[in-house]
Amino acid sequence: KPIFIMNSIVINSKQLSAAVKALAPIAAKGYFTDILLEVESNTATITATSLDVTAKKTIELPFANSANFATAVPSQLLNDLLQKLPDQQLTVELLENDILKITWANGSAKLSCTESGNFPSPPIDEITTDSLIVLKAADFKTVINKTLWATSNDELRPAFTGVYIKNENNNLIFCATDATKLIKLTIPSNIGANIGSNIEAIIPSAAIKILRAIIADSDSGETITLGLDEKNAVFTFEGFIFICRLIDAKFPPYKSIIPTNNDKLAAIDIAPLKSALRRVSIFSNSNSLGVALELSNNEIKLTAQDIDFQREAAETMTCEFDSSEFIIKFNYKNVLAALDILNSDICNFSFSEPNRAALIAENNNNYNLTILLMPII
Repeated sequence: KPIFIMNSIVINSKQLSAAVKALAPIAAKGYFTDILLEVESNTATITATSLDVTAKKTIELPFANSANFATAVPSQLLNDLLQKLPDQQLTVELLENDILKITWANGSAKLSCTESGNFPSPPIDEITTDSLIVLKAADFKTVINKTLWATSNDELRPAFTGVYIKNENNNLIFCATDATKLIKLTIPSNIGANIGSNIEAIIPSAAIKILRAIIADSDSGETITLGLDEKNAVFTFEGFIFICRLIDAKFPPYKSIIPTNNDKLAAIDIAPLKSALRRVSIFSNSNSLGVALELSNNEIKLTAQDIDFQREAAETMTCEFDSSEFIIKFNYKNVLAALDILNSDICNFSFSEPNRAALIAENNNNYNLTILLMPII
């Protein structure tokens, strides 16, 4: 058991490195690029903030001690050092004038830090139990992977730059759109999720991308708790607390956008469809990226052309189609992105008119997925 110096701790380099690596990108996006190191009793807490996003990671220390200190450490410098250290126990000591000394097996380093009182802290209102959601990490990863691609980068339409979440009849709805495509994912209440009654918010896609990186290596069986107040979303999992500001905007009425009368049905093998799209799309117009789908007699023909350069391509494959001849054109990148998030071998399309939205549906025991694609007219 080590002998402790006042204001020093022993901490595992692998644990500290993982925490700093996860949080350093947040600090890099803010005006305050340090991360806050707080030590109290048997825990060390690492905090990073860009003001819009704040994340904390609490690490249980291997040995009990009476150290109690805090300082703001240059995040990039600390991250660079820790990534190059092998797995071992480190001694971390705060010296006078906020100098942080890190000692490892064969060496040591000193970092000039900043007084902890200068570190910003976002205000969080009280979060009540009716504003809480508890999901398995695997389910939340599914939500992120299937909705994030449909969000927009248009800052003039802030409601489109995030993922909308709502409790609807005790089912949890996630929805995202950029006006050319929309995705709605429903997690039914019968899968065991704990869903509060007062759930409605838009979570920024930028924050979700950061959260995705943090939870990438999380145990899929672990749970993630999401709490909402009027201005913030607070995620807690595996010693992490992740806080982001909500988007202050009204999400479009997605129910009225999703058609209910698409009566032309097609079932198409996904793998050959994706391969054909990638080949034919080479010849599409570079502005519209349009590829036409011509369906008839259990057959689909993909065509693309660029009149300006006098080039075109076509490819035919079999499918199941229960209606008369039908032609509709899409941005091929939207179609490929939609196909990429499906977990089945067959894509189930439904259509109504060439100038109306098409739908792709996927249902299983854990979620119901609806993808809306607007055609090119």
